[in-house]
Amino acid sequence: FPFWSPDGKYLGFFSEGKLKKIPVTGGTVQVLCDAPEGRGGSWNEQGTIIFAPRIAGSLQSVSDGGGTPVEITKGDSSGQGYTDRDPYFVPDGKHFLFVRRAKDSGSVYAGSLDSSVTKQGGDIKQILPSGSNVAYSDGYLFYLKEGAPTAQEFDPSSLTFKGKPVSI
Repeated sequence: FPFWSPDGKYLGFFSEGKLKKIPVTGGTVQVLCDAPEGRGGSWNEQGTIIFAPRIAGSLQSVSDGGGTPVEITKGDSSGQGYTDRDPYFVPDGKHFLFVRRAKDSGSVYAGSLDSSVTKQGGDIKQILPSGSNVAYSDGYLFYLKEGAPTAQEFDPSSLTFKGKPVSI
């Protein structure tokens, strides 16, 4: 589950139960924090990395310089065994999208690093009822819908869709 730094100069990845980074030109691998079963990460221009440290559970954030991670999505107290994974920062660097899976299905949700509620493990917003990894580019959110690659206009500041989805 590797991911790029915003400037493309580093690669973030999971190995040996840790979240790590390495310069793409080569050099020393830096351990950032524990991540026993890493399941995706995303890195914003302010130096924050959000990541899924385990197969089941919440997303966490850590500085790109390393440190103690902080939980940013609410832990699973329902007993359903859900997993929050595959985070993706939208261009503003404070809002993020992720997949929440429970049993055999998943949905796409959004949260914000600026939300005091989210920082305390609280409110998130569902944006797609069935989920896959997502990517944002040039005003569109790309995702799988019923197995087909799909694009739909998306406003990353309000985390809302415009228009109708288009199969691509």
